[in-house]
Amino acid sequence: MTAIPAAKSQAATVTATAASAFGRPASVSCLAPSASFHVGPNPQARSDSGGTVSTTAPDGMTSFESAFNNLLVSTFRSIERYEESVLREQSGMNITIAEAHFIEAVARAQRDNPEGVTVTLAAETLGVSPPTATAAVNRLVAKGLIEKTRGKKDARVVNLSLTREGEKAYRLHAVFHQQLAHALLHDLSAQECDALVSGIRKVQAFFSTSTDQAGAGQTQTHQEV
Repeated sequence: MTAIPAAKSQAATVTATAASAFGRPASVSCLAPSASFHVGPNPQARSDSGGTVSTTAPDGMTSFESAFNNLLVSTFRSIERYEESVLREQSGMNITIAEAHFIEAVARAQRDNPEGVTVTLAAETLGVSPPTATAAVNRLVAKGLIEKTRGKKDARVVNLSLTREGEKAYRLHAVFHQQLAHALLHDLSAQECDALVSGIRKVQAFFSTSTDQAGAGQTQTHQEV
């Protein structure tokens, strides 16, 4: 299998920048007036009479917030585009990232539930709604990556399983992530790795908590209605 094409230079730039930002001691906020580092160039930044660089971007964010937001969004989009292009190139399949993740969810669910994987179970594994999962299943069945079979004990139950091509896509996806992690971490020191992981965990915790709160809010709204 072809290794991930020269990702080291891009990976090193992104991860070193993130490690630098996230590596600041927890007692000092990135947004504190004393913060002297930046995520990237920001033409709106200017020095005040005290010599510090601090300004508010046109969208209401500070220079650091604006630069960090741009880095976060562009990194997320770059990972998705890169993953999809590599997966398509190596597999020769017309497959999206969302479909690759659904295939992975079915494979994981199969491993934990050998008796059968329903659409509902696959949806729970991936964290999406059953209607979203059903639409994904129909697309993947049409592409020959997932097949439906009737339950052995209950014919009313429809189980999902990966076809041979689906298994191939799953293996390629798993190898991609293994190679990606190696490429991203290869040129970082142990200290930079620790800082990067610590920072990403905080970001993950924020999104996880925010998602749970949003879900709880929607549930409460539905109950009130």
